[in-house]
Amino acid sequence: MKLLDVYSGAGLAAIGYKQAGFHVTGIDIEKKSCYAGDTWVQADALEVLSDLDYCRQFDAIHTSPPCQKYTQSTAMFRAAGKEYADLIKPTRIALEKIGLPYIIENVPTAPIRPDIVLHGWMFNLNVMRKRHFELGNWWMMQPGVRQRKGSVKNGDFITIIGKQGYKKYKGLPKGWRPKFDQGTGLKTWHFSMGIPEEYKFRDVEISEGIPPAYAKYIGEHLYEFLIKTAPHGSKTQPGRVSIT
Repeated sequence: MKLLDVYSGAGLAAIGYKQAGFHVTGIDIEKKSCYAGDTWVQADALEVLSDLDYCRQFDAIHTSPPCQKYTQSTAMFRAAGKEYADLIKPTRIALEKIGLPYIIENVPTAPIRPDIVLHGWMFNLNVMRKRHFELGNWWMMQPGVRQRKGSVKNGDFITIIGKQGYKKYKGLPKGWRPKFDQGTGLKTWHFSMGIPEEYKFRDVEISEGIPPAYAKYIGEHLYEFLIKTAPHGSKTQPGRVSIT
């Protein structure tokens, strides 16, 4: 099965979708230090999504439109008058035209339907990372959310925002470190997000991504959905694709 990863960033979501069995092609207008998927194309996301023939080569599409217009971390800048592009609505319109099963992922304050809501502790991760996922042209059940045990203040979790740093809240004591400190802040971010050791991302690449476990969980259900709904006798073989 082939999945198109739009607004891919460095590919943290791609790791999870690959673990779920997909061949993943990433699309992003900005080049990162690396891409963790199978194939990467530098291109404008909306231009790619407008190419129906190209997009329909894939079995499904994951999108993570920029969240700066809605995330709490940019609230002070928005209040000061800075404007950020809203790409969620045009992305959704384009996805509906394509007609494939799709996912739109974003922060809880973004205007997307919270069909699936995931937290780090659901996957035994030490990161506070609530994310919403809107599903289109397919469905899966929301998993149960067990009660969280622990807190950032007590060192059980860490918050990842912007550039690397241990303390992201003024209320944390001087010299605060999480119980799972890996020696450096960047290593601790990799660990808390559940990023496999073979991947080495920059701090801002991690802060813009989701834990791979989220994508793996959704990807496994998406893969099963695609298999069950495929036309009888059809065969989908993964392969490399590129834009010229």
